[in-house]
Amino acid sequence: MAKSKDVKEAKRRRADPVAQVDSDKDEEAVSVEDEKMESENYEKDVQISFKTSEDIVRALSASNADLLIQGFTHLREHVKICNRSAESGSPEVQSLREACRRVVYEWAEQSREFEAIAAAWQFALSNSVPRLDGLIPSVVSGLLLVFDSPTTRKHGSQLIRLVLDGFMRAVYRAFNTPRSSTCASILQMLYQMVVFSQGEHADQIRHTFDWTQKSLSDLPMARSKVIGFSVRRLWIRYVLSFFSVERCKTFGQLFAARKVVSSLFHGVEKDTYQELHTLLDSVFTNVVLNEEITRADKARVFGVNLVGNLVKASQNLQDISPQLVGIASPALFVPGGAKSEEPLTTDSLSALVTRFLRGLMAFPGHGICFKQYGL
Repeated sequence: MAKSKDVKEAKRRRADPVAQVDSDKDEEAVSVEDEKMESENYEKDVQISFKTSEDIVRALSASNADLLIQGFTHLREHVKICNRSAESGSPEVQSLREACRRVVYEWAEQSREFEAIAAAWQFALSNSVPRLDGLIPSVVSGLLLVFDSPTTRKHGSQLIRLVLDGFMRAVYRAFNTPRSSTCASILQMLYQMVVFSQGEHADQIRHTFDWTQKSLSDLPMARSKVIGFSVRRLWIRYVLSFFSVERCKTFGQLFAARKVVSSLFHGVEKDTYQELHTLLDSVFTNVVLNEEITRADKARVFGVNLVGNLVKASQNLQDISPQLVGIASPALFVPGGAKSEEPLTTDSLSALVTRFLRGLMAFPGHGICFKQYGL
């Protein structure tokens, strides 16, 4: 069938030589433009990147705020190059990525438990330097991605211990301004800490983190986007990461607290289709279908108030094309991960919530549907 289609296309182009020439020119123009853009980006990356580990040491050893901001900004951009996909780009782009990684590895080996990061962060806290408050967690997040491999995980573990032992005060302080870029950077860092090495430190983070902080109640309501994502979305991702990583064993204690998970559903009627789909899909996969969480505990969390919030969201009947908002295959919320043969091309918040509630309540032995009461 595909071959027949190709033959027809070839005949059409032979029959219309002008169209063929125009098409070829368009393809060549796009190819040339892509190559030009990649070349320009490569040149910028070459200029941005540190060439030796000593360059990083010098950049982070400054004694005044402006130079430290410059140094950490430089390191953040260098780390971004390190974390680009190994599959994409020309050979020279991939070679630059590997060279940047080697420089970071060498610096980490020489660093004494990242004392330069600790000193700069302490300087920012003592002297109230807001830009550093957001920059340093952003750098730590990127470094954790760089170090998440068997041969370099020891460096990531050192960074996580650095945060847990010395800078949780900075974490909690950021939550007092939930609509700031600092708060967003902190939440990104916390998420990377949890998922690092498939959750190696997740239990320790859950235990150390003060879940009773009053400012936490504001995070699910902070919808303004500061670094591409809303603080609400970043908080949801952090909380649910404890349920998704393989090596976290104490997520049940977090769930038993009830308030932490149920608060994620406050104000869901204001979520966009994409935001609500992301929340419900993650909750269904990692919580509703999680057999290590008792059905009694689930029933206590998924109670009248939580379901009532979802019912408010279900009042929106407007049709939406999921693919246009980045959802390739909308969730059906069926145990076993069953999917329709053809992805839904039209959906709505109402239908999305209805499917979730059905998945939560209508399958005996799953969610909050007890076997003896199932249909």
